[in-house]
Amino acid sequence: MDEKERIKAEATKLLKEGYDGILGLRRRWGHVSPCLFTNPEELNDLELEPRYLLANLVRQLKEKWQDKQFGVIARGCDERALDKLEERGAFKKD
Repeated sequence: MDEKERIKAEATKLLKEGYDGILGLRRRWGHVSPCLFTNPEELNDLELEPRYLLANLVRQLKEKWQDKQFGVIARGCDERALDKLEERGAFKKD
């Protein structure tokens, strides 16, 4: 199983376990942009190319919907930024 399929399988598992959404990247109309995947079928459009910083978007989602549980497909800079946001108490990573 390649990396993309492994990540899709983990995201599908989280959605089925009750997560309200998985934040990741999607390619549509030739462009990569953030997407909140809310059902497993949408994950077919998942893109792993890290062109957008998602950490700030995660912070905004958690501020607006504190009672919701989101997964995030993050790599590199986003992982480090999410660690810093957690250190500052912006949200708790699981």
